[in-house]
Amino acid sequence: MKKVIHQLHLWLGLTSSLILFLICLSGTILTFHLEIEELLHPENYHLAPQTSHRPLQVDDLIHQIEINSKGKVSSFTIPSVKDRPYQFIVKKKPTDRRGRTLYINPYNSEILNNPDSMPEWFFFFFRMHRWLLLDPEIGRPIVGVATIIFTFLLLSGLYLWWPQNQVHLKNSLRIRFKGNWKRVNYDLHNSLGFYSLGILLVMSLTGLFWSFEWYRNLGSAVLQTKVFDRESKPLEVPSYGTKLPISNVLNMLPPGGKTTVVLPQSDGFALTVFKYNEGMFTIASSDKFELDPYSGKVLKHQKFSDKPLGQKMASLIKPLHTGEFMGIVSKIIYFIACLIGTSLPISGFFIWFNKKKAVS
Repeated sequence: MKKVIHQLHLWLGLTSSLILFLICLSGTILTFHLEIEELLHPENYHLAPQTSHRPLQVDDLIHQIEINSKGKVSSFTIPSVKDRPYQFIVKKKPTDRRGRTLYINPYNSEILNNPDSMPEWFFFFFRMHRWLLLDPEIGRPIVGVATIIFTFLLLSGLYLWWPQNQVHLKNSLRIRFKGNWKRVNYDLHNSLGFYSLGILLVMSLTGLFWSFEWYRNLGSAVLQTKVFDRESKPLEVPSYGTKLPISNVLNMLPPGGKTTVVLPQSDGFALTVFKYNEGMFTIASSDKFELDPYSGKVLKHQKFSDKPLGQKMASLIKPLHTGEFMGIVSKIIYFIACLIGTSLPISGFFIWFNKKKAVS
C-alpha cells in the first residue's frame, strides 16, 4: 500500500509541479496585496491633515459621486481609522456584478484614485492564481484539478512522512543543515511540508469553492447554508413618507468599527449594514443590521456569535483562504506557509532528480 501511495505521490507531484508552483507563488504575493498596493500608492489610502474636523454627510458625498461618475452608488465603507478615505462602489447599471471602487476624501469629496487604472501587477497574479492566465472557462477547472491533486499530495505526504517510533519522529521534525545539499533538500521537503500541512490543507479545501459548482453545492449541503450567497435580498419594508438621511440612520447603530452599508437598489427594501469586528486576535467577522430607511428602526440584528456553526463557517471561507481571518497575525503565518507551498514542487522535483541520477 505504501509503495502505491509513494508512486502516486511522486508522479502526480511531478506532472502538476509547474502548475502548483505558479498557483502557490501567486498566492504568496496576493497574501499582502493590500499592503503592497498601499506601499506603492500611499496617496490613495492616507488622508493629509484636514482643516475641517468633521467629514461631509454621507448623503452629500453620494449625491456628488453619482453626479460626477454618472453611475449609482451601491455600497460604501466607512473605516474605523480617521485618516483613511471612504470607499464607494459605483455601478453604471444595477446588473453590474462588481462596479468601480472609488476612494473618497470625506472632508472635501475628492476622488483619490483612478478607478480605470487598476494595478496591473495585482490582476496579473490574480489571473495566474485563479485561471493560470488562461480564459476563466479553461483555467478554472485546471486550477481546480491541480488543487485536488495538491490536497492528495499533502495527505499522502503526511502518510509517507509518518514516523515509526519516537526516534524517527525526532529526526523527521528537524532539518540537518550540516548534511550535503541533497540531505538538506530532502529535510526541507519533508519537515517544512509537515509544519505547513494544516494551513495548506485549509487553503486547498477552501480554494475549491471557487473552482467547482458541485463543490460549492456539496459545501452548502454540509454547512446547511448557501456558500457565496450573492442573491440574498434585504428585508422588504413598506414605502411611506420621506427617507431619513443615511447619516441619521447610521446614528441608530453602535459607534466605532469599520462599517459597510449596502444601499437598496429600489424603494421597498431595508438598508443593510455590516459592522466589522476588528482586532489583532479577533476573528474577521461582522454583525449584520437591517434598518428601516424611513424611521431608522433596526428591523433585524444578526450577531456573528449567534449564527449557527454552518453559517459562521460559510462566511469565513474567503478569509480562511486568504489568511485574513485574524488580521496581520494570520496573514504573516499564511505568507510563510505559502512560501513553503511554493518550494515543495521544487524540492520534490530535486528529490526525484537526485534519485534518478544516482540510479543511472
